[in-house]
Amino acid sequence: MAAATLRSLLVVDDDPSIHELIRTMLGGENWDLDSAGNGDEALSRLATRAYDLVLTDILMPGMDGLTLLGQMRNRFPYTGMLVMTVKNTPAHILGSLDGLATAYIAKPFGRDALINTLESALPIIVNREDIKILSDRPNWISLEIRCKLTTVERVSQFVRELPSDLEPDERERIATAFRELLMNAIEHGCHLDPEKTVDISYIRTARSIVYYLRDPGEGFSM
Repeated sequence: MAAATLRSLLVVDDDPSIHELIRTMLGGENWDLDSAGNGDEALSRLATRAYDLVLTDILMPGMDGLTLLGQMRNRFPYTGMLVMTVKNTPAHILGSLDGLATAYIAKPFGRDALINTLESALPIIVNREDIKILSDRPNWISLEIRCKLTTVERVSQFVRELPSDLEPDERERIATAFRELLMNAIEHGCHLDPEKTVDISYIRTARSIVYYLRDPGEGFSM
């Protein structure tokens, strides 16, 4: 049996305990880990070595993670960039999405969530035209997305984190239902045509969360 391919990951965080935690979580998982304590150090490492993925914290002294994301997209556009943060807010989620992050994960996260996020991010190629932010109000977020399966995976990860005040298992159930609805819109409403788009709205009130999806299909009869 052929050995599994070793993937490279650069972790960027000013907290040494996060580096140790991630190294422990990924032990035996065919990941070659490298570490940087800030954004400038990360850019220096990227200038001398290629990585499959970069996982950066947002809240760091000096250059924060969103600024690093912008720098990376200009200088290393084909490197997968994942964002993590303990301050999980719609502004951070949308800032990461608008900055062309491949994926987003809120701290604290478990081993399975980390591995799944990394594995899902590997095949994704980010294109600015795939996801457009139409409204970025915290309680009313609207997106226009291209009808591509890779876009489903990317959007679902960001949407999973939006109701951050809910328990993790509740967020996961909602995210699973949202993903199924979006897959249906992409497959049946768009017929996997990347020239077509789906409109998504996330509406949060004091007593409810509403996800509204509109695809170009003909609809269906109950």
